[in-house]
Amino acid sequence: MRVVGLGAVGSATLYQLALRGIACHGIDAHYPPHALGSSHGQTRITRLAVGEGAAYVPLVQRSHVIWRSLESQAQTRLLHACGGLVFGGRHERLQAHGSADFLKTTCDVASQHRIQHERLDAHQMQSRFPAFCFEGDEEGYYEPEAGYVMPERCIEVQLGEAKRLGAAVTTGCRMTGWHSIKGGYRVETAKGAFDCETLILCTGPWVADALPALKGHATPYRQVLHWFEPGGPGEWFEPGTMPVFIRVPYRGHEMIYGFPEVKGPGSGLKVATESFTQSCHPGTMDREVLRSESEVMDLSAFAWRF
Repeated sequence: MRVVGLGAVGSATLYQLALRGIACHGIDAHYPPHALGSSHGQTRITRLAVGEGAAYVPLVQRSHVIWRSLESQAQTRLLHACGGLVFGGRHERLQAHGSADFLKTTCDVASQHRIQHERLDAHQMQSRFPAFCFEGDEEGYYEPEAGYVMPERCIEVQLGEAKRLGAAVTTGCRMTGWHSIKGGYRVETAKGAFDCETLILCTGPWVADALPALKGHATPYRQVLHWFEPGGPGEWFEPGTMPVFIRVPYRGHEMIYGFPEVKGPGSGLKVATESFTQSCHPGTMDREVLRSESEVMDLSAFAWRF
């Protein structure tokens, strides 16, 4: 089997194939983990009760088992269960991620699947999580098993384990095309052609290049991540005191989400939103962020309120 693209999905796919004793070969145009796709940025939220719908719950539960298994094998930390808070106004919440009421769906999914959680009012949240500023009419969902994973480290570990189990990995090797041949597929690359019986494409934001039929259906959008210097006592923002959080959209504002301060290179309080206004191509998009840009100033002002 050939796996093209070794980001979050591709590295996991290659590792699981190798774990099952299947002969496999991973190919990537760059040198993963890298910051050119969508599998980077230091941290990613993980939560068992998924506001997008109950169908995702078994996938997340299984992922937590895999992270813990990988941690044991590689002797490194991948999953940080610092707790997760989803909150919003009691009377004014807007649609998000296909859910008419993301907070209510999260609560309903947790109840259906017996996921440990608490329902909190604004006073309780303010007492528990002093880093936040609540307006008084919010209600929240707190899940102690939620937290964050380290995407770059997860990719690195899964590729390392895949290679240890016998998988081949070729990096710095861009796929230029692929087509069917008798008995399988041929992958054309800058380093020659590779034949296989099964081809798995995990090319992320490049997927429409690999599968032109997806043009118009799989459109990448430029997203900006922000790291702020905390403005209060340091212990307020540490994992264990501050959870990962999702503030559901309201009054014309997009959903924002964030993390406790993760120590290390590039540390800070990571906060971001979702933007679907500037479509892009990962090979040509502008990756520079200027402080004067409105996207930075708008997010800063909005995040400051909370």
